[in-house]
Formats: sequence, structure tokens, C-alpha cells
Amino acid sequence: MSAKRPRGKVTPEYLRLSEAMIVFSIGENKLIELAKECGAYHKLDRMVLIKYSVMNEFIESFQEK
Repeated sequence: MSAKRPRGKVTPEYLRLSEAMIVFSIGENKLIELAKECGAYHKLDRMVLIKYSVMNEFIESFQEK
């Protein structure tokens, strides 16, 4: 049985580091720094995952009103 990707706009819960760099338009070092600061950074063996919802909320907290 193979896993199928859902169609439409689906936001994954976790992004790999390379995907997160594209989504958030932030360089690797700054992204890691911010992700660690807000608790969205997870490392499994050599794979780095960024929790999208936590990181997105953290970045939006800097938005000027």
C-alpha cells in the first residue's frame, strides 16, 4: 500500500529544513536560530524538521500593527 498525497492546499505539520527555507524565505542559519528560539526545531538523526504552525505563529508575532 502506498501513501497518497492529498490534493489541494494542504500545509504539512513539519517541514524539512530545505523546504522551510523556501516557505519562510529565510537563510539556513537564521532559520535554525529562530526555530530553536521558538521551539519549532526538531532533529532526528541527521534530519532537521521545523514545525510549521509554531514557526509561522512566531514569525507573525513580529508583524507591525
